[in-house]
Amino acid sequence: MKLKVDCSKTEGKLKHFWKSTGFTPAELLLQPDMEQTLSFYGSVFNNGIKYVRIHYLLKLVTALEPAAKNPEYDWTALDKGLDVIINNNLKPFFELMGNPAPDFFTDFTDEQQSRAWKNFIKELALHCIERYGREEVRSWYFETTNEPDVGWDWGWGGTVESFCNYYDACSAGLKEADSELIFGGPGTCQSMTPFLKRFLQHIDQGKNHLTGEQEIRIDFISIHEKGVKAHKEDLNPDSMGITEREIGIWQYIKDKHPRLQNKPFMNNECDPQVGWGDIHTWRAKPYYPAAAVKIINQHLVKFDQLLVEYDLLSNDNGFMGTWGNRTLLSRIGSKEDIEQGKFSLIKMPILNMMTMLSQLGDSKCKIYSEDDISSEAGVIAAAQNEEVISIVIYNSRDKIMSSGSENMDLTVENIPFSEGIVSHYRIDETHGNPFSVWEKMGAPDIPDPEQLKKIRNNQELTLLEDIKNIRISNHRLNFEFELPLPGVSLIKINKKSDKKPEKIKDLTARKYRGLYEDQQEVLLTWEEVKSPELQTYEVFCSDKGNNYKKINQTNFLDSCFIQLRNKKTEEAFYKVRACFNNGHKGEFSETVKI
Repeated sequence: MKLKVDCSKTEGKLKHFWKSTGFTPAELLLQPDMEQTLSFYGSVFNNGIKYVRIHYLLKLVTALEPAAKNPEYDWTALDKGLDVIINNNLKPFFELMGNPAPDFFTDFTDEQQSRAWKNFIKELALHCIERYGREEVRSWYFETTNEPDVGWDWGWGGTVESFCNYYDACSAGLKEADSELIFGGPGTCQSMTPFLKRFLQHIDQGKNHLTGEQEIRIDFISIHEKGVKAHKEDLNPDSMGITEREIGIWQYIKDKHPRLQNKPFMNNECDPQVGWGDIHTWRAKPYYPAAAVKIINQHLVKFDQLLVEYDLLSNDNGFMGTWGNRTLLSRIGSKEDIEQGKFSLIKMPILNMMTMLSQLGDSKCKIYSEDDISSEAGVIAAAQNEEVISIVIYNSRDKIMSSGSENMDLTVENIPFSEGIVSHYRIDETHGNPFSVWEKMGAPDIPDPEQLKKIRNNQELTLLEDIKNIRISNHRLNFEFELPLPGVSLIKINKKSDKKPEKIKDLTARKYRGLYEDQQEVLLTWEEVKSPELQTYEVFCSDKGNNYKKINQTNFLDSCFIQLRNKKTEEAFYKVRACFNNGHKGEFSETVKI
């Protein structure tokens, strides 16, 4: 396959609209395994995961004397859950979902309930503003309850009329707290149903039943489209079908409700297959990241052609589970272990895909290809400040049981510098694929400590070859390589520089029980070094505060590291530094002891 990237012809801003994930239920936020999981999400380079969409957040709120005219609320559990999100450099995609008092809210066609809900949402927003600050909360998304067209009725009533009243109450409550809070919906999942059509008609032509507002406000339109239905079998997803069904919904909005056609549009549950809890082993393999990148690129191309403001595309894969569940990390441990807070997490290739995409700049480069966007192979290319060109190339076929390779002939033209550093990263069967390492061990349900270390040594985004310093003749480079099916490559071309990394800030350490009676796990996180020159971090440890030893055996780009250590080690000292691809190493962080 021949590809050409022209760095002199930019095609506008590349919006990183894929920086999101989600899970359910909200109670998981209060567990140590989800706390650690969010530390990994928040550590992805360049805030590569930014939003976390969570069902039933409002079940973490308790209404005190709910029948009272002005009930008070206990926000304690919600605060703890939101703190876990915010403290990990993430933001909530806040679904206004869940009953703060059992059976209090049952039907929003009852105006008394509708007004009570409006007041509750106002109090919720004001509480969040007081706790986290007005500007922070303005950066969140607030959304309706999840998939109202297929049920999920926790008390709002279950009918489209009740849902429209619920929407009005949410909108009015948020607006009374702060008119600049972002609110939208409906988060429906059955394409062009009468439910969605009736809701859009209400927004466009109805009026808010509480305030009398006409042309009801909606700050974004959210829907769910996925690749194939839930099934215990590995059904082949229809990747392009996701985009085409979304375009059909947008086209209906344009034709029937033109006032809404320029509203930000999103699919915030875009998964290859419905059913997070079903075991599909392809989720642990390179198939998943290759398919996800292809779906992202199909959206980039098709919605750009329509001049649609595409705002967010999220895989609902923030759950915790084993290799085949819809999750970004594999959680090792029996049910009894996990209930006791004993677990170990392993990064999967789909999480490294988020790190790959985080390397892309914000200016799209012109791409020339022999094939159209429905092809198996494709490319996303972007520049950043004329100092780095990043190119993500994928090879993906919807048919899960597929293999092969593609000979890639990539030309990069009009590179805006003459000396550079080239890094080539890869996700495929033999690169960044910890599942294959675990499988070759005999697929132990509970790996022993040495096996766990070996698996983790293969969990990071991997270089295909050594980093190269090159002279760029005529501002042009050519790359020829074989890309396996499935597989994803990231080629970064950095302008050569003498930059040095900044000193690492805000190093923190936290202990977890881990899986083993004689072992514990120490999670280290820090403020990332936001530089495209980053090659790796180096983590050093000492038992006594001297004679430090480097403890990471592989390079990694995300600002998070976990160490398995002997429980007899009562305390240890840690420090971290950043290393650039030009060979420069930064100052060590301040030391932390734990």
